[in-house]
Amino acid sequence: MALHALREGVFEHLEISPAMQPCVVEVALLVKPGDTVHPFRGANDAIGHLIIHSSETDGAGTLTRNMRKHVRVCLA
Repeated sequence: MALHALREGVFEHLEISPAMQPCVVEVALLVKPGDTVHPFRGANDAIGHLIIHSSETDGAGTLTRNMRKHVRVCLA
């Protein structure tokens, strides 16, 4: 899934909840701390991607439906 900021700001870091961390297969960021980011309007505003996997039935689905609870883009 694509990662994006909810508002314009300066990227500090990405926070992933302890509940989601065991399911994370890959995190790829296209920005580094100090970069200006913009709210998502199109693919060029993505700041990276996150791949998750769960062996539980619908485990990954439950996490993705509650993404804002589990993944936070921290801005200055």
